[in-house]
Amino acid sequence: MNAIEHSAFEPCNVNTPCGLCFNNIVIPGHQLVFMVIPKCASQSLLEVARGFGLPFEYRSNQWVDINASDFMKITVVRNPFDRLVSCWKQKIVEGYHRTWQLYGFKAGMDFKSFASVVCDVPYSQADKHFRPYSCDLIDEHGKQRFDALVKLEHLPHSWHHISGLLEKRKGFKMPVLPVKNRTTHMDYWKYYDDQLISDVSVYYRHDLEPFDYEFEICH
Repeated sequence: MNAIEHSAFEPCNVNTPCGLCFNNIVIPGHQLVFMVIPKCASQSLLEVARGFGLPFEYRSNQWVDINASDFMKITVVRNPFDRLVSCWKQKIVEGYHRTWQLYGFKAGMDFKSFASVVCDVPYSQADKHFRPYSCDLIDEHGKQRFDALVKLEHLPHSWHHISGLLEKRKGFKMPVLPVKNRTTHMDYWKYYDDQLISDVSVYYRHDLEPFDYEFEICH
């Protein structure tokens, strides 16, 4: 890993294949926003939006900041170490995309090599599937953009809790959050050695501490 100092608030470079500019599902009829983070139940949130039976649209963070200040904003996050393994399994092992050659990724490359390349990519050029989610969920002033946070590890309990709050405050029920596009792989901690833990910890430091995550070995 090269010595690159990353800032969580580098602007998105629209000339890269990151697709970060329109990652929020806005449901005007319910004044609701799903701030979608890839590899964090993103397809499941899309199914929930469809389940309302109301029109919805994709909007940028900037649009949401300006036009949806009164909307309820919900997001789902995940342990960054686990998210990175899931990204590698889906995008490198199971379905390689040629556009990722721009970063130096190769089809079928091992996880350690993949993660090492990731850790050298500036946040402003990172694809949305591995870019730290703090770049989207925390603004340039350090203020969180979301109102309600669900941790993937605590589903479905957290989703049920938020659904109850919305029913009381907004008067509508949330559809059940389905399981979609789940990748199958070993426990994430089995893919890491000490050096890789250190490198990934530095790259995702803005996701780890603010969202109360750490590298955990579970037996």
